[in-house]
Order: sequence, then C-alpha cells, then structure tokens
Amino acid sequence: MLKVYFFMISKSVIVKVLGVIAIGLVIAAFVYYKKLADAFDNRIDIDPLLRGQKATSAHRVLNLLRLVGPVFLVLLMSFVKQSIRGYVHFEFFELFVFIMGLLFAYIGIGIKNSTEAKKVSCPQRVTAQIISFSKRYRENEDGHTQEVFVPRISYTINGKSIEKDADYEEYNEKKIKVSEFINIYVNPQYPKSFISENKIKFNKSFEFWFTAVGYFMILCGTMLCELAIPLEIVLELFLP
Repeated sequence: MLKVYFFMISKSVIVKVLGVIAIGLVIAAFVYYKKLADAFDNRIDIDPLLRGQKATSAHRVLNLLRLVGPVFLVLLMSFVKQSIRGYVHFEFFELFVFIMGLLFAYIGIGIKNSTEAKKVSCPQRVTAQIISFSKRYRENEDGHTQEVFVPRISYTINGKSIEKDADYEEYNEKKIKVSEFINIYVNPQYPKSFISENKIKFNKSFEFWFTAVGYFMILCGTMLCELAIPLEIVLELFLP
C-alpha cells in the first residue's frame, strides 16, 4: 500500500513542482541564516554600519520565508492528499488540528522574528555586570501573586556608563549572582536599548516548541485520514 501511495504522489506534476520549490525555500533559508550569522559574528572585522545593513537584509528575507512556510506546507500537503484521494476534502477534526497547528507555528515564528529583529537593531555586543537585583510581585495564571527577581545591570558603551534593569527575570533568587558578567547586544545609536543573551535563550526554547508542535499538527491535520486508514502502511514501515 505504501508503494501505491508513493506511486500516486509521484504522478502529480503539481506535487513535484511544489516539492522543488520547497527544496529551494529550505536552501534559501540556510543561505540567509549563514549571512545573518556572519553579520552577528563579532570575530569578523566589518564596519558596524555595513554589519547592520547585512543583518537587516538577511532578517527581512528570513522573516518572509518563515511566514510563508506553514501556509506553503498546507498547500503542499493538500495536493498530496488530492493526488491520493483524487479530490481535496478535510474532515472537521482535520481542519481543527491543522488550524491549531497554524496558530502554534505562527506564535513560534512571531517570537523568533521579534527576538531576531531586536538583535538586528542591537548589533553591538557588550559585556554587562549584574550590580544588584530587585524583588517584584507578579500575578500568575491562577490569580496568585508570585515573587520574581529582576537583575540590574551596568555596562559601558561609547564611553558612557549606563545602569538599567535587565530584560529578563528569575523566579529563584539564588540564580542571580551579583558581580557576575553577562553578554548583551546594544543599539549604539540608542544605548539604553538592548537585548541580553539570557533573554535570547529564554525565547529560543518557546519559539522552538511552538514551531515544532505547530508543524507537526499541520502535517497530522492535513494527512490525518490518509495516515489513519491503512494499518498495513504502519506494518510495512516498522515490521520486517
């Protein structure tokens, strides 16, 4: 049965064309990721203005590619479905799953693009020192008040010393070590505008899981019936 499915899919010219386009999009993403990484690499000696222009250009292309990705995947899998069934039809549960997948994917993409945009606008890497921290109270989802601890950092840029609250917080006081050094990225034109590596790492975990779960749900939602009907496909894949 699996061979039959692959044969039916391989006969679709549209699926082949979309497959080639998908490969092209993936290659383009890798190329511009490399350009963005080079623009962020402080070991490469380059004029700061040119560094910012290259980073901005690469970010815009990557931003567009990420936004296109989920919708393109739905389009591709719809034509795969059409090549198997002979028509495109989504059951209610399939629609619900892949729409939720789109929602999750775009939340992850939104976090990624906003974090990356902030880093692009703050190209200069600076070492900051934690000089103190403050205790604050925040209401959680259950309506209870919770303690959070916000580090206060000090850094110097363009000969000017600046003190400011960090852009991240900790729930455990012991995780904040006064006098510890952290890396931040600063906008030279607006020295008080920055993003810390701690914030980037924190956002990265959210963007990864939202995007991964979203793409998985899109795949499941668009191909749910085709994956669920023939048990022999599963047996053919996993049994000798």
